Amino acid sequence: MEEDFKKIKSEILKSGLPLESMVSRVIDSASSKLTHPLINIGEFFYERQGKDLPFSIDFNVLHDLDIENCDFMEIVFLIECKYCTRGTKWFFIPNPVKDAGMEFFIENFFDNEKCNLKKFPSTSYPLLDRSIPILGKGTEIYSNGQRNEKTIHEALHQFMFASASQLSRAFMLEDDVAIYMLKRGIDVKRRSFHSLVCPVIVTTADIHVLENTDIKEIETSKKIEDFSSLKDISLLSTPRPPIYIQKYIVEDVAKNTEIFVKSAVMNNKVNQSLEVLKIQMQTYLTKYSTMFPSRHYLVNYNNLSRFIEQYIAYSKILLQYTCNKQT
Repeated sequence: MEEDFKKIKSEILKSGLPLESMVSRVIDSASSKLTHPLINIGEFFYERQGKDLPFSIDFNVLHDLDIENCDFMEIVFLIECKYCTRGTKWFFIPNPVKDAGMEFFIENFFDNEKCNLKKFPSTSYPLLDRSIPILGKGTEIYSNGQRNEKTIHEALHQFMFASASQLSRAFMLEDDVAIYMLKRGIDVKRRSFHSLVCPVIVTTADIHVLENTDIKEIETSKKIEDFSSLKDISLLSTPRPPIYIQKYIVEDVAKNTEIFVKSAVMNNKVNQSLEVLKIQMQTYLTKYSTMFPSRHYLVNYNNLSRFIEQYIAYSKILLQYTCNKQT
């Protein structure tokens, strides 16, 4: 019976449910300290053409940045939980080109009064903290020495598609947004509505970086700390957009957002014809497909609350800087 119970505990942990429950509680706790709460919508589903069932990310969490004399911006935390058995470690090399990528700022398609993609400092250093490492390739190694190349790679690709699908937020009209924002005590009338998407992988694995390490150093080492450093918060950067993500944006996302453009024309909320708007929409999405979501934060589960707090403070600085910047 004791052996059976050990197996039950092991499988419950491997299901990821306990980690997701912990993350949900962290979100609630962090929310209670904010002027505008974190809105935990739960699992986020996104579709890809040619696939029978939708894909998903564990959490879609919103935070309203309502700053005086600024456009309105909503942070979209996409959080994917990766439980790893005790002793599992993720090893990364530093990003070879030292490119931190870009924060995924989504400029409103219809209106960008004070804040736009050109002015928003998307390439500012992550969290304005130079101690955050920019990671390149990585691998997962279990406590028994076995290696798994799939977990990190698959999580990254989940985020590429999930983040790109958020581009549909760009086509939300002020009048439509105003209705549900008033219920949250925020007036967005005569203010542009923008989004900042933050993909976060939360893991129980220890995250190690192989910095200035050579083969001999690893061969002669006595412990892991001899050739790697342990990190609480890191950034996995993928600044060169894969062709399949570009295609997903200009085809799948375009198809899903066309309804917003049609609605704007049918309700006489824009002056352009549907044909002109569709061309402009395609141009807009093509521009974004060349940048695509390229920053993916990697956070040890014990540091999620601190990361959320830091990211919100960081986002406020970026928004205020943009809206106060002279044209």
